Amino acid sequence: MTVLDGEEGATPPATSNRQWSKTSSTRRTILAAAEDVFVDLGYWESNISNIVERSGSSVGSIYHHFGGKSELFTALWESYSQTLGAVANEASQAYREAHPSEAPIDAFCEGARAYCMHTWGSRRGLSLFYSGDTPPGYEKLRRQGNSRWLRRNAKLLDLGDTRSDALVTASLTAIIAEACRLIITVDTEEEAQEVAEAAVVLLRGLYGAKA
Repeated sequence: MTVLDGEEGATPPATSNRQWSKTSSTRRTILAAAEDVFVDLGYWESNISNIVERSGSSVGSIYHHFGGKSELFTALWESYSQTLGAVANEASQAYREAHPSEAPIDAFCEGARAYCMHTWGSRRGLSLFYSGDTPPGYEKLRRQGNSRWLRRNAKLLDLGDTRSDALVTASLTAIIAEACRLIITVDTEEEAQEVAEAAVVLLRGLYGAKA
């Protein structure tokens, strides 16, 4: 729970709850409009006035909540990254709890499937981050995100920090990333599932050959 006033664990007053709800709703509306504009026009061809028109918000509100066009793009990327990570982690952890004696790669593959299929469901927005039409600084942000992803994957796979383990982790992670790059281009969910399962076969094969 997010605490707005008082000590941690305290219940915020009703007026604070309403204000937080309104703020959260405004941010979601602006982000959804920014996503539509970026997808339709491209990052560099779009401007704040396009987002104002699409969202129904004011210029002041957009700058208050996000700060500008590049910050909106960053917020979208962070939102997608957090959601995809949570989807994969939830699927992996659920598998581990149901099959505690199975090898780490099994839970990892379950998370990879979930990650890939969520990518299919979110392909319109995620296409932004594969387009190359991105703001300055995005590549650095993406590399930082990839570093966090690698650390999570190494932990899930029970791999260490040797060069060999690092190479395995990076290779497995790259398979998922390339599968997602392909998934956003396919036409049907069935095709997306085929790509996800092909990725799982590669993941298992590479992990099995690591010794």
